[in-house]
Amino acid sequence: QKAMRPELTKGSYDWTNVKETIIAPKGAIRMALFMGVTPCKGEVNFDDINLTTESVAAPVAKAEILLPRLPLQRIKETFYVDLSPVANRALADQEDNDGKGGWTDQGAGADMRLLATGERKLGGVMMKILPPPKCIVVLKGTPRKAGELPEKVTIPVGRKVDTLFFLHSCAWTPDAGSEAFRYVLHYKDGKDQTISVVSGQQVTDWAAKPVQRFPGEQKTFTTVADTVPNPMFGQGSVYRMEWNCPTDRRAVELESIEFIGNGGSVPVLLAISGVIEW
Repeated sequence: QKAMRPELTKGSYDWTNVKETIIAPKGAIRMALFMGVTPCKGEVNFDDINLTTESVAAPVAKAEILLPRLPLQRIKETFYVDLSPVANRALADQEDNDGKGGWTDQGAGADMRLLATGERKLGGVMMKILPPPKCIVVLKGTPRKAGELPEKVTIPVGRKVDTLFFLHSCAWTPDAGSEAFRYVLHYKDGKDQTISVVSGQQVTDWAAKPVQRFPGEQKTFTTVADTVPNPMFGQGSVYRMEWNCPTDRRAVELESIEFIGNGGSVPVLLAISGVIEW
């Protein structure tokens, strides 16, 4: 908008170092540098051109994480269900729709690389997100190249549990009221339990505005667990879903949990915590 070094637009001089910092306007995604002279007699030479960029994450609006339905005082023990045998992707992606990489394979500007891993207390509940490179479990869905992604995975548990907490998200979530994915709990006595995760009731698209509470939810209790910035959508969120086991299931060993997609969405599982109550 204005000449920064007007003295360089006339006369003759030796090599001169020019350095400027430019603040990009809000929403900018590309930049271009043009060099030359306005109509005149003479010439100008340029050499040793160096460009560096710095990205500053814009603040995101975070919804408050709600405490679980289960009173925290009733938690006697929390254990982490190990996802490492089935974890298949990182939180960060590099190339859009190449069938590999990380998160939901939407490119470097649309992933969850800023989400903190390790042991975390999310709304009073301890959960553990695996470290890179394989942090999460992603199931295949038709909107993305499948690569080696599975349609479903089975996660060993091998112990009794009173309440389960799932940390998950989803891309290309179906219309409200349709199942996005489900969990099938396999008990030692053969009496399985199915937890259906329904769009608009227990999950919404990862890049949508974070939801603190789903009004139509039944049998489970879900709240946004964390929201981090990303360049393409502004933010991305993951959700903590609570499932309280029926009384007749608490005395029976939970052998495994099956994580199953619907084929159209791209579900993501980040962590599962089990709770033993007093």
